[in-house]
Amino acid sequence: MLEKQCGKTRSLRGNWLRDVRIHTQTLTAIALLFAAAIAVGQSQPVEVTFSSDGRQLHGFLWKPLGNGPFRAVLWNHGSEKLPGSEPALAAFYTAHSYVFFVPHRRGQGRSPGNYIQDEIAQAAPGERAGHTVELLQAQVDDVVAGLNFLKSQPSLMRRGSRFQGARMAASKLCSPGSATSASGHWCHSLRVRCHGSGIQRCKTG
Repeated sequence: MLEKQCGKTRSLRGNWLRDVRIHTQTLTAIALLFAAAIAVGQSQPVEVTFSSDGRQLHGFLWKPLGNGPFRAVLWNHGSEKLPGSEPALAAFYTAHSYVFFVPHRRGQGRSPGNYIQDEIAQAAPGERAGHTVELLQAQVDDVVAGLNFLKSQPSLMRRGSRFQGARMAASKLCSPGSATSASGHWCHSLRVRCHGSGIQRCKTG
């Protein structure tokens, strides 16, 4: 009877040790994965400033680890008043060794100025369409200023960088005939190719 009980005790001890090893290995694997996720880029963005039309605009810059230069993605936010720093998108791009930059256009997020939707709402009905075009063109200039900021940082940006965005602002950037940026001066000077509709993408090179 005693021998049987000792055998049962040894079996339970063996199962317990095996379970401990499995849990230890699992926790180690999780820790390694977590460390790898942190290692691909910054855990927090750097807030930067850049000049556009006499204004000091703000934006969030995320970097992968390493010395660079890196390919860069400039994210043109939508019409929301508080666009933020886009941490989920930043995690994806920095994991693929891209710098991820979110410039805030005038009147949105951290940048000074009147919010575009408020200005549109306050315009007289007969003038609203024309005023909207003027406001959007000014915001295109803000995005171009953000791109010029990236270009001024040789340790950040190299050939193969991209512009991405959503909704009306991206479409405006890629529309023909935009005098100061878009497919005219800006896209031509950077040899940008635009394709698709709705969500537009431009690739340099």
